[in-house]
Amino acid sequence: MKHQEHYITILLSLDDPDIHSTHILTIDHLASLLHCTTRNVKWIIRKLQEEGYIHWQSGRGRGHHSTLTILHTLEHVLSLYFEQLLGQGKLQEAAQWLQHPQLPHPYIQRLQYRLEQQFGLHIEHHGSQTLDVLRINQSRILESLDPAFVFTAFESHLIGQICSLLITYQAESQTFKPQLAHFWESDDTDRCWTFYLRKGVRFHHGRILTAQDVKYTWERLRDLDSPAFWQFTHVESVVIHNDYTISFYLQRSDPFFLNYISSLCMAILPHDHDIANKGRQLIGTGAFRLTASSEHHIVLDAFDAYFEGRSLLDRVDIYFVTADYQADRRYQLFRQNKATDYTDPAQVNYKVIGCNFIMFNFCKEGIQHDPKFRQVIDMLLDRVLLTEQCSDYWLKPAYSLFPWKSKQTHATTYSLEQARQLLQQTEYQGQPLNLNYLNRAENHAVCVWLQDRARSIGLIINLCPRDSFASKAVMQQADLFMGQEMLEENIVWGLLNFFSNRSTYVRQLLNPAQLQELDNLLVPFIAEPLPDYSKHVEKIEQFLHTSFLFIPIYHSNQKLLFDPSFQGLYPDAFGWINLSKLWIKPSIQSKD
Repeated sequence: MKHQEHYITILLSLDDPDIHSTHILTIDHLASLLHCTTRNVKWIIRKLQEEGYIHWQSGRGRGHHSTLTILHTLEHVLSLYFEQLLGQGKLQEAAQWLQHPQLPHPYIQRLQYRLEQQFGLHIEHHGSQTLDVLRINQSRILESLDPAFVFTAFESHLIGQICSLLITYQAESQTFKPQLAHFWESDDTDRCWTFYLRKGVRFHHGRILTAQDVKYTWERLRDLDSPAFWQFTHVESVVIHNDYTISFYLQRSDPFFLNYISSLCMAILPHDHDIANKGRQLIGTGAFRLTASSEHHIVLDAFDAYFEGRSLLDRVDIYFVTADYQADRRYQLFRQNKATDYTDPAQVNYKVIGCNFIMFNFCKEGIQHDPKFRQVIDMLLDRVLLTEQCSDYWLKPAYSLFPWKSKQTHATTYSLEQARQLLQQTEYQGQPLNLNYLNRAENHAVCVWLQDRARSIGLIINLCPRDSFASKAVMQQADLFMGQEMLEENIVWGLLNFFSNRSTYVRQLLNPAQLQELDNLLVPFIAEPLPDYSKHVEKIEQFLHTSFLFIPIYHSNQKLLFDPSFQGLYPDAFGWINLSKLWIKPSIQSKD
């Protein structure tokens, strides 16, 4: 395959790479183009001639030039090479060719379509066995799959497919449902919570789950100083009564404790298996077991012994490919290697609870400590104008974390001249400010839009995109951050986690005095098992918004397009599907 890659690179460097055309080329030029030595170039030329790709006439003597004659079209060889990459599962390498600056646009469209066909639901035949295989693409690298440190929506979704919890929260009924624990109870003071485990539940490595695994999971959060351990600092002790009974003893009454137990950080792990390699060797009791893991590809296979019933899917292949792939068509169906006609797809719309926002780095000296300067940024963020001018991304103006509150808000809009006048009242002296954001198309478009408006009033903003979530070094360098918060189905717990988990922007960017004031406002949230958050959140948002500590920008409404043959396709709060419930309804011909 390497010689095909060399051939394609040569042809893309030519102005007119038509078949049978002849071009004057030197060995030195080809060595520079192919990033190799002249000796290797001569070997490549000989190989291309033997394979019938080119005819090479070596120039002999002064004034005689070497010539290369093209014997195969670029389209033919590129398509063949692309298919070989796809057949070998090298989707990342294939996607990189789509970014080649010399690749003609019609070729990009055809190859992009072939790449998209690799994703979605495929039916594979292995002898007499038929497998339903879902292939998903993610356009960024995989973060940690360790429940103690997981922070992103996609990784949380994967852990939920691999691992199980003691209990789960049900958004529809606002109640808790048994999972690994079939029953639980608390004493009269809500200081002792006891859980009774199912019997016969197996981990993916074969061992039966016991109460020791539950205690190990909690102790691991504590010993690793997990950012999620804020939920369990008031646990005094964890006592195993027998293999299937365990109690948590608290230092104070806590009717809200079930919300913590149902959070993903308490996904139960086996005590005899230490997670290695940044959490990618995860073992749980969930519907899928992790059977392969690399930087660009992980494989989930259905776990036949899953205690809630085997998944209807057989395998899930997840690729991490940087490509312009349509996420809303994640659940396509391909039959006989041909894509289903999407002239009339089924569609699921879902609203994300949360928003994209701007925050400021109060742990660093700078103009961002001036409330008037922060107000300038808020004035520049004309949400209605933003969503109109970035209409490709289906955005809605945000003035709150909650879409329904934003819809009811009648916000004041300001002209650029008003923003300029307020900026002149600050001590801003023209110094550039760094705006950090996760490098996605939607985020980049919004940040460029803000940068242009800031420039028009004399405010210089440098854009600092990143490919993964911010490290401490990145946090220290940036002045502004654009982030996104999507709340869990358990909204109250999601709010608490957003404001309390030290991995969030809130805990990392606010100063100690600001955090203390915020923490005081959070206390009423946990006074009852499932509190009414609406009566408390107003004070928190007022605290954050009045001083422009947290500036909501926009909400993202999402949609999923899918083949009508799919069944069990109901997105969660993050737009992900419970893979164990997904299945294909086959076409059944009526009997004549």
